[in-house]
Amino acid sequence: QALENPQVVLKGLESSLNDDQDWQTLFSSINDIRSLLKFNSQLVIDSSSAMQMYWKRLCQCILSMRSSVSKNSLLALQEALTVLGPSGSFNKNIGFLFQHLCSKLADTNAFLLTEVEKCL
Repeated sequence: QALENPQVVLKGLESSLNDDQDWQTLFSSINDIRSLLKFNSQLVIDSSSAMQMYWKRLCQCILSMRSSVSKNSLLALQEALTVLGPSGSFNKNIGFLFQHLCSKLADTNAFLLTEVEKCL
C-alpha cells in the first residue's frame, strides 16, 4: 500500500534496515522499500545516492536466516531491478547482488529458490 509520508520513511530506512536484532522491523523496512518502488518510484530514482547503501543492505538480507526476510528482500530486489532497470541506481551493486544470489542457490528451501531464480 502507498506510504503516507514517503520522504520520512525513506530517511528512516537508514536505522531500521540496520536493525539485525529485530527481524520484524527489518521485514517491515523491506516492505517500505517495496512500497516506495511501487508508489513513489521517482522519489527512489531522485534519491539514488542515498539508496546505494539500502540496495547493499537488501543484498545482505538475501542471506538472512529468517526465510521470510530473505524472501521479502528477494522480492524487493526483483522489483528494484524491474523499476530501475540494470542501468539505474542499483547498477553499482549488481556484482554484490549476483554474489549473494549465487550463495543462495545452495539453499534447499524451495520457498526461496524460486525467488532466487527470478532475480537471476
